[in-house]
Amino acid sequence: MSEKATTRVTFTISTEKKKRAENVANRMGLSLSSAIQVFVEQMIKDDSMPFRPTNKNMPFETAEAFKTIQNDQGLKKYSVDEFEQYLSQLDEDQDD
Repeated sequence: MSEKATTRVTFTISTEKKKRAENVANRMGLSLSSAIQVFVEQMIKDDSMPFRPTNKNMPFETAEAFKTIQNDQGLKKYSVDEFEQYLSQLDEDQDD
């Protein structure tokens, strides 16, 4: 059996989040590195995130927006020019 090439992935998170993630992984009998490898394998297998991101403290408006996006409702496709105009209009509305 040939050895597969590997690579190192580096990312930055707060020390507190790392400690909390390590505690969760350890309670499951995994190292943090192993837990991240499981995450990546599942993401590849599912060809998507292996979980549905949620936040119990998410504002109602944001939660509703996510539901709309997930159901592919109310989405408008913009050209680059249209999107720039849309963003400009949002800026103008915030200035008022």
